[in-house]
Amino acid sequence: MEISVDGRACSPGGNTQRGLLAILLLNANQVVPVREIIDELWDEPPETALGQIQTRVWRLRVLLNGSGGKTDGSPLVTRPGGYMLRADQEALDFARFGAGVDSARAMLASGRVEAAVRVLEDALTLWRGPAFSDVDLATVRTAAATLEELRLAAIEEQVEAGLTLGRHRRLVPELQVLVERHPLNERLRGQLMLALYRSQRQAEALEIYRDGHRRLVELGVEPRAQLQDLHQAILTSAPQLDPPRSAPAATRPAPPPRPQGRRELPPDLADFTGRAATIDALTRFLSGSATHAGLAVAAITGRAGTGKTALAVHVAHLLADAFTDGQFFVDLRGLDQRPVAPATVLARLLHRLGVEDGDVPADEEERCALYRARMAGRRVLLVLDNIRGEAQIRPLLPAGYGSAVIVTSRRRVCGVPNARAFDLDVLAESEAVDLLSRAAGPERAAARADARRIADLCGRLPLALRVAGARLSGRPHWRLSRLADLLEPERGRLDALSAGGLKVRASLALSYESLDAPAARLFRLLGTLETPTFAGWVAGPLLGESGAHPEELMETLAEARLIDVAGVEDCGTVRYRMHVLFRLYARERAEAEEPPGERDAALRRLAGRAVREGEEWV
Repeated sequence: MEISVDGRACSPGGNTQRGLLAILLLNANQVVPVREIIDELWDEPPETALGQIQTRVWRLRVLLNGSGGKTDGSPLVTRPGGYMLRADQEALDFARFGAGVDSARAMLASGRVEAAVRVLEDALTLWRGPAFSDVDLATVRTAAATLEELRLAAIEEQVEAGLTLGRHRRLVPELQVLVERHPLNERLRGQLMLALYRSQRQAEALEIYRDGHRRLVELGVEPRAQLQDLHQAILTSAPQLDPPRSAPAATRPAPPPRPQGRRELPPDLADFTGRAATIDALTRFLSGSATHAGLAVAAITGRAGTGKTALAVHVAHLLADAFTDGQFFVDLRGLDQRPVAPATVLARLLHRLGVEDGDVPADEEERCALYRARMAGRRVLLVLDNIRGEAQIRPLLPAGYGSAVIVTSRRRVCGVPNARAFDLDVLAESEAVDLLSRAAGPERAAARADARRIADLCGRLPLALRVAGARLSGRPHWRLSRLADLLEPERGRLDALSAGGLKVRASLALSYESLDAPAARLFRLLGTLETPTFAGWVAGPLLGESGAHPEELMETLAEARLIDVAGVEDCGTVRYRMHVLFRLYARERAEAEEPPGERDAALRRLAGRAVREGEEWV
C-alpha cells in the first residue's frame, strides 16, 4: 500500500499500522468499532492494544495530512466507539477501478465498444500488483482475493472487446501470459484460441485446447460446452470465427489517438510563472531525446526554494504527448536521513511497467537488467525528484533511446553521461511581482510598488513568494502593504514566511541538516556578517583555524547551495555571497547553537586578521 499526498507517495508504516489502514480503507466512510479493529489485528490482543491503536491512528493522520506533524483536518476521524476514514471515490484506487469497470460495462451494453476498451485500460492501469500484498490479515486477504477476481473479470472483458474490434494479433502475447498464469480459466483459454485462429495460427490454437483439456481431465472434469464448441468450430474453420471486417458502427467516428502509457505526474501549478527561456530550452532538449546519441538527462539544480520540482513537473506536463508510453514521477528524498534506495525505486517502476510482485527479482542488478529490458523501445519520461547524488540514480537510467529523464537536485549533478545542467536562480523582478499579483488577485494587483517591496524582502525566492502569496490569498482583507510591513523586520521574517504546509525555514533546514559539523558551524558564523559578499579566507578567522581546510569548507557550502560564488578577484581570491533569507536562517542557527561569547570572538578574529594583513573581506 502507498499513501499519496500532493503527488508524493509514502509508506503507511509498519505491519500493524498497515493493517489498521487496510481495515479502514475497506470500510471507508463507515465507523469501524475499536473492538473490531483489535480483534482483526491480534489473535491475542496485548494489554496495550487500545494505546497502540490510538498511537497508530495519530501517525496515520500525520501521513494523510502530509503537513509535518499536524493532524487537524485529517480524513481519519474519531467517532463514538471507533474510527472512520472519510474518502471520496477519487481518493481510493480500488473505488476508481470499480467505477471504471461499471462504466465500461454500460458502454459495452450500448455498443460503445472502443470507448469501453479505453475506460477498461485506464481502470486496469491503477493496479501496481496484488492488492494489499503487504498486509497479512485474514479479512484483508479475503477482500484482496475478491478484488483480484474483479480485476481478472475486467481483463476478460477488455480482451473480449478487443476481439470484437479485430485486435486479435496484438492480443496474442498478452493472452499467452494470462493463460500461463491462469491455466484453468476457460474463458481466457478460449479467447487465446480465437485470437490465434484469427491470426492464421490454427495449429497453435488447437494445441492450446489440447493443453487445457489435459489439465482439466487430470482434475476429473471435462471442458465446458462453450470451449468444446469453439474447438469444433476451429477444426471446421467455421465462418462465424472470422474477424470482423470493420469496426462496429457505434464506435465511429474514431476518437483522436491518445497516449497509452500511465501518466503519474503530480498536478501542474495553475499559476506557474516565469522561467520562459529555461522552459523553452528544456522542452527542446527533452523532446529531441529520440535523436540523441544517448539518453537525454536534464539536471535541474539550484538552492532551496527556487522551484526545481515545480519546473520539472510543469515541463513534464508540457511534454506528455511526446512520451506516449508513460510519465513517471519518483521522489528520491535525497535530503532525508534515509533516502529511497535504488532497489526500492526499481521495484516500483517495474510494477508500473506491468511486472507482477512475484516476478520482481530480489537482486538489485537483476532488477536493473529487467527494468532496462522493459524500458527498451519505449517513449517514457521519468522525473527523479530530490536526488542525493549520481549513485542513487545510475541504476534508474534507461539504456535505450527515445526515453528521457529529468532530475532535480540542490547540488550540481556531475558524472552522468549526456546530462545537461539547467541551473535555477531567483526570479527576475517582473516575474516575482507577477507571481505575487496572481496570488493576491486582480483587485490588489495594482499595488505594484508594494508587490516589488514584498518581492525584494523575499529575495525573489520562488518558495518565499508562494508563501507570501498564500498568506495574501487566505487574507483577502489585507492590503499588500500590510504584508510588506510584516516582512520588513529581519527578526521574525522567517516566522512570517509560513502558510499552511509551506514554510521557508523548513526548506532551508533540510540543506543545513545535511552538513557535517564543521561546515554547519561555518554556515552559522557567516550569518553574523553584515556584508553582501565576503572573501573565501574569512572562513579561517571565523572558525579560529588556519591553513587550506577552512577555505575548502566554503566550497562545501557552495556545493550544498547554501552560499553562491559571487566572482573571482584578479589576485585569484574567490568571493561569495549569501541569499538574504539564508543569512537570516544562518543567524538564527548561530543564536541558537553558538555561545554569545564565541560569536563575538569570531568577529574579533576576523577584524584582527583584516587589520593585520590589510585584507579586504567586505
